[in-house]
Amino acid sequence: SNNNNHNKEMDDDPTYVHFRMLCLVKEASLIVGKGGEKINHIKEHSNARVNVSENLKGVQERIVHVRGSAENVAKAFGLIIRAIVDEPEDIPSSPDSKQFNLKLLIAHQVIGFVIGKGGAKFREIEDKSAAKLKASETPLPFSTDRCLSVIGVADAIHIATYFVAQCIYENKKLFHKQRTVQYQPGGGSVGFNPMNQLNIPLNQLNNPLNLNNPSQNNPLNNSNHSNNNPNNFNLLSNLNPMMGTMGMMNSMNPMGYLNPSSNIRLPHNNNSHNHNQANAQTQEILIPNDHVGSIIGKGGKNIREIRDKSGAQIKISDPDLKNPTERKIILTGNYPSIQTAIYYINNRIEI
Repeated sequence: SNNNNHNKEMDDDPTYVHFRMLCLVKEASLIVGKGGEKINHIKEHSNARVNVSENLKGVQERIVHVRGSAENVAKAFGLIIRAIVDEPEDIPSSPDSKQFNLKLLIAHQVIGFVIGKGGAKFREIEDKSAAKLKASETPLPFSTDRCLSVIGVADAIHIATYFVAQCIYENKKLFHKQRTVQYQPGGGSVGFNPMNQLNIPLNQLNNPLNLNNPSQNNPLNNSNHSNNNPNNFNLLSNLNPMMGTMGMMNSMNPMGYLNPSSNIRLPHNNNSHNHNQANAQTQEILIPNDHVGSIIGKGGKNIREIRDKSGAQIKISDPDLKNPTERKIILTGNYPSIQTAIYYINNRIEI
């Protein structure tokens, strides 16, 4: 069966990688092409396996899975970028070629190997490829995935993804047993678009840039590509930080669980308030009652650590007689601090 070949490929090829690209629905449809013509062409010419996640109603993004040897996966990304920016495959990229911002989902536990000590690996890959690399500072909602942006023309992205893959397969043994929670589009809510948070440095999140003109630098409006020089690729960090985040958790999956592998749940009446557009929001979550101790820690050590790392205020409510199996936690802070707190709370529960 196909799956057995796939597992064999994983075992046989030491350079095997599985990359996930986060993209907009319209970009995914350019990759698939009319009647699947384009995606078949990409598979054939790269020898990589390429699949696109299903199109969910009301969700603005999809995930493109690319699997195979590092060389074939990199080749596939070169072809994928050309399909999106509509450039011929047989002509090398030039300074006039369109730039693209490729967003790869890389597990929090793994991304350090790509960044390198003090960013040394990043700089090395940038020098070899002429692409620009940026990593989001916190994981995406309800996952252990961080977003690695690889910004450049098609050939630069082809080269950079090869070296990113190399960092990962060379260190595979160090992290392959670690538990990861993969980001699911629409996992937070329908209409929530994490692309708006991905590249915003945390120090800018408290500074509501552009709040009066949300459309100005919205990457959704300029399709992620531009003919500007690569240094203008800070445009994502200028976009309205709060766009798409308010009330993001109003529609969960039917059980109200954040993610199949998450132990945190949202209450049905889900009180998610924002007191002040620029930063303060309140989010209630429910956790299994028997894990409260591990979140508080000895003498409150763990909860203090989560507060310090996330910058969110965390209040654990008294036991609820009507719901003895779960305990409510009230988180207050700006959007990324709440997300970071949820991430650390979930990690505490899993330990």
